[in-house]
Amino acid sequence: MKFEHQYQIPFVGLKQGLHRFTFEVNDEFFANFEGASINGSDIKVDIDFDKKSDFFILKFYISGIMNADCDRCALVYQQEILDEFTIYVKFDDRNLDIESEDEDVLFISRADTHLDVAQLIYDFVNLSVPMQLICAKNRNTDESCNPELSKFLTTETENKEEEIDQRWSALKKLKK
Repeated sequence: MKFEHQYQIPFVGLKQGLHRFTFEVNDEFFANFEGASINGSDIKVDIDFDKKSDFFILKFYISGIMNADCDRCALVYQQEILDEFTIYVKFDDRNLDIESEDEDVLFISRADTHLDVAQLIYDFVNLSVPMQLICAKNRNTDESCNPELSKFLTTETENKEEEIDQRWSALKKLKK
């Protein structure tokens, strides 16, 4: 199945009510997006598609793992991601080119028969990645996960502490 059709939901034939769709997101998925920073991923996206008479409610449940570089030691490790997002899809032929004030609302034409969720999945997976990527060895301790890197970091900070200006130490005496 081609990428363009693989991440589309055919909503015209669906009855009103709740429907579940599952999509696998891996390196092939991210290869279709220019500048994608996620690689080595095995992510599952479940979508609860609640079809109403005039609009849809889509709940995205994202879970899986991806390869990440630790921000502290540059070690490649497996980062778990887990998140959920909700978006509302409304029919409106007049507002298709206008950005919605509410970023949780997406407008589609009444003539559409399929809802392409590839861009939404891409955006939500990227939003699920933590801002600070720290490998599991580092999370609960202060020590660096790479001991070689730790030596370089501690010597720099120790040298800076030794280079304190004597004027500041005289002012600190006044404080006491």
